[in-house]
Parts: sequence; structure tokens; C-alpha cells
Amino acid sequence: MILIGGGAKGATWRRLLADVYDLPVLVPEYLEEATSMGAAIIGGVGAGCFVGFEAAERFVSIKERVEPDPERARLYARMKPLFDRCYTALEPLFESM
Repeated sequence: MILIGGGAKGATWRRLLADVYDLPVLVPEYLEEATSMGAAIIGGVGAGCFVGFEAAERFVSIKERVEPDPERARLYARMKPLFDRCYTALEPLFESM
């Protein structure tokens, strides 16, 4: 998972996402420019300058990698069904909130 923007700036958020999704979290060198860079790459693919979206790998430099903690990932995986049940039970109330 690659994080960009403000969410990528918080160490706690990066750790939480890595553990909840049980995936490595990658933080690119340039956080704020990522959206513009993505748009330029999409335009480049559309205009035929790039063969495919794999071209993005040439422009992204990863400055940090957060590996998931296996113990925490197992805990989150065990709690996910309970979270899903709570979410579904509260769903009818969301509109009134």
C-alpha cells in the first residue's frame, strides 16, 4: 500500500494501516506532488508517451517502509467480524446522524 498526502505524514496512522490490512505501507519521497504526478502519468499513457501505468514506478521513490506487526495483524483479523457486525447493526442510524 502506498500512502500519499496528509495521511502519510503520521507515524501512528502508517502503523495502524500496516497492521489492520496486514500489508507493508510505503511512503514516497514526494507526498504533496503525488496527485499531480499521477495525473501526468495518466495523461502520458493516454497520449501514448507511456505504454502502461507501470511507468509510474520510474517516478516514485520510496523513502519509508512500514512492515505489519504479525501479532497486531492477527488481533485485527480476529476483531474484523465483530466490527462488521457492529457496523451493520448501526447502519440504519447513519442517515439520522
